[in-house]
Amino acid sequence: LSAILGDAINLGLTKMAESSPGLTYAKLSWLQAWHIRDETYSAALAELVNHQYRHAFAAHWGDGTTSSSDGQRFRAGGRGESTGHVNPKYGSEPGRLFYTHISDQYAPFSTRVVNVGVRDSTYVLDGLLYHESDLRIEEHYT
Repeated sequence: LSAILGDAINLGLTKMAESSPGLTYAKLSWLQAWHIRDETYSAALAELVNHQYRHAFAAHWGDGTTSSSDGQRFRAGGRGESTGHVNPKYGSEPGRLFYTHISDQYAPFSTRVVNVGVRDSTYVLDGLLYHESDLRIEEHYT
């Protein structure tokens, strides 16, 4: 979990190893190389979504057949003009967009990192068709 936490809070493996007794950079690096990839994050997310989907209380929010999606933009340092990425909504300011699909049970079943130079609407179908959860989405809102 330390390698995942270091990734999640953008601390990095070196500082995570220094702040975690009994862990070394070599061990965290090995764990990250062998186990922490986009595919493993997607599989873990699917397991969490499936567990919530099957929980009786989740039915109070919805039946898991409706979803919505939207992007959340985060600014990045540097100059965007040099990359040539220009977005009509955000201009040439550098950054990343996290495009997330969420079910009517409030489970985020798909998240993609999108360059701000690309329209986020091009990722709507990716999240609906290629998520690994057991949700059967019949209706979607953007």
